[in-house]
Amino acid sequence: MARYQWLLGIMAFGLFLRLSLALFLSEHFLFPDSVEYHQMAMNFLAGHGLMSSPEFPAVRPPLYPFFLALCYSFGLGIIEVRCLQALIGILGIWLQYWLSFKISQKHTMSLVAAFFIAIDPLLIGFGGLILTELFFTQILLGLMYLVYINTKQHSSGQWYFIGIVLGLGCLCRDALLGFVVWLILWIGMQQISYTKKIIRMCCLCLGLFCMLCPWAMRNQYVTGSWVWVTTKGGVNLYEALGPGATGGPNILNMTLPKETDGMSEPAKDRYLTRWTIQYMLEHPAHTLSLAIEKLRRFWNVSLNYPALQNHAVNWGIVVFTTLIYLGSLWGIFCAPRRVTLFLLLPVLYFGLLHVFFLGSVRYRMPIMPYLELLASFGFWNIFCKFRKVQA
Repeated sequence: MARYQWLLGIMAFGLFLRLSLALFLSEHFLFPDSVEYHQMAMNFLAGHGLMSSPEFPAVRPPLYPFFLALCYSFGLGIIEVRCLQALIGILGIWLQYWLSFKISQKHTMSLVAAFFIAIDPLLIGFGGLILTELFFTQILLGLMYLVYINTKQHSSGQWYFIGIVLGLGCLCRDALLGFVVWLILWIGMQQISYTKKIIRMCCLCLGLFCMLCPWAMRNQYVTGSWVWVTTKGGVNLYEALGPGATGGPNILNMTLPKETDGMSEPAKDRYLTRWTIQYMLEHPAHTLSLAIEKLRRFWNVSLNYPALQNHAVNWGIVVFTTLIYLGSLWGIFCAPRRVTLFLLLPVLYFGLLHVFFLGSVRYRMPIMPYLELLASFGFWNIFCKFRKVQA
């Protein structure tokens, strides 16, 4: 019973930190993305649908703007939405504890993993903003928990619901769509019959299809094309790899190819994707230098924004992230090999994804729980060795 009291205490502490930030911040939007999510919610409430504007009806996934619209419909303001997000944020602490316990069967180590999430400055900070980071991190953590507990189950039908959760994550952020390949590879590595592998893969893909299909049908009706998640992929790729790309946000200083003038949203998305891939192949040195810069930005222990790098909060981020990196590196050698591979699935996926797309510590947020879980393995191993020496 005491261990659950500790867990509740950690969750309460995490809630206190998140509520404190939510109440401290002003009502102003700090990111352009926040303005767009807010506008989509307002358009939905006005009866125009989940769109940024009539010219861009499918540029953003719908889940988070729909959540905002729901909050606004109940009369909640920006501060109240942030407080609600703080309450939702403690779900990640609970999920982290149970994922860690299912993996390690060690309550104390699982409490350490939960505590890391509770005090993670990036999870606290970005979770208090009008951004998708909080929701996306929680959905991915829930997805990984379901994948782990169902890997050893005899029933294959649960993988349909895992596909549903995967689809829900895609409707929050389209970056998760390619993760289905990672999960299919994970299923293929299991020591089960070939028939069961095929059934699980089919159930997973069917669940994903069923979750994305209504949004894709809506997009087909609105745009005339089957857009499964978003039409922003081409622009994002161009910003990350095209002429003038810096590895970070720079689209306002870049000029799109003239051929895109007058194109529909889906046609522009397809054209920019093809154009950027061709440009990338023709300029390999440029692509390589950008990849290195994006990896630096993605894994940076410090915030990338120069104006904040000397702020006291940033120094806290530097210390915390450095400890987690060191602990997770040691944890890779301490955790069972299969566990390490499982926890590295999202880490490797998002790390590789942002070799091609923009690099930012913000985009590293969803994989921090798995690094923190590996770090709990590492620190627990050090503690056990220290205790043996003392004995």
